[in-house]
Amino acid sequence: MIRFRNKDNEIYNGRYIKVDGMVIVNPTEDMLVQMGYEKEEYEPEVPVRAEPDTGEVINQLKELLADKVTELSDEEAAAKPALFPSWSSRVGMEVKAGERLWFNGRLYKVLQDHTPELQHQPSVYTAALYAEIGDTDPTKGTIENPISFQVGMELKEGLIYTQDGVLYKCVEGLANCVWNLKDIPRYAQVYDPETGGTAETAEAGSSKDSPIEFRAGMGLVTEKYYKQAGIVYKCLRDLPNCMYDLAILVAQKFVEEA
Repeated sequence: MIRFRNKDNEIYNGRYIKVDGMVIVNPTEDMLVQMGYEKEEYEPEVPVRAEPDTGEVINQLKELLADKVTELSDEEAAAKPALFPSWSSRVGMEVKAGERLWFNGRLYKVLQDHTPELQHQPSVYTAALYAEIGDTDPTKGTIENPISFQVGMELKEGLIYTQDGVLYKCVEGLANCVWNLKDIPRYAQVYDPETGGTAETAEAGSSKDSPIEFRAGMGLVTEKYYKQAGIVYKCLRDLPNCMYDLAILVAQKFVEEA
């Protein structure tokens, strides 16, 4: 490689030189020579690494274990999520049902063959594509260590969950739960730690006092009550996969204000 050095043993930095208080930016080779710089060849020093890069080691270990991790059960896999390919590394590539992918510190199972898109990350909105593989800590799910519920996780009968500061006990298992626990008394009921029992709650949507929190995409069921933007509506006609604000549906006689 080539560099320029002057009589004061200063090496040109590749950007500018100072001459009599003036700064000359990007001088030509001829200008450098006129200013007393001499061209010289040199071999750049290559730093010697005492240890391999940590990222390099991790990547090679993951490649080495790639075939082995596929043999792990879901429970074993959930305890070692970082061993699996990241979801982002599969964007634009076809994935198969049953594959397990790491995303945002959690492990997800692919539910159907598809090609991941950047705007469709694992979440409640892509529940048809991915299911979270739950935490297998044996102490989780007890009154002393309840599971912090996340939308999309699996509910297991007998375990204790917490959401919005309220304890719930799962009374019937539910895979890939995409509802708030307070809205599904069939599967989860408020838990009383003093009595060790569950408190029966009104079925969600059965009355104006226990409306279902409406979310775009859910189905509307006749005679059920729904709440959106602080207003409670009663459904007059079934409407599957509703993508509209409920206020718009009043004029179309699908709902009415309760």
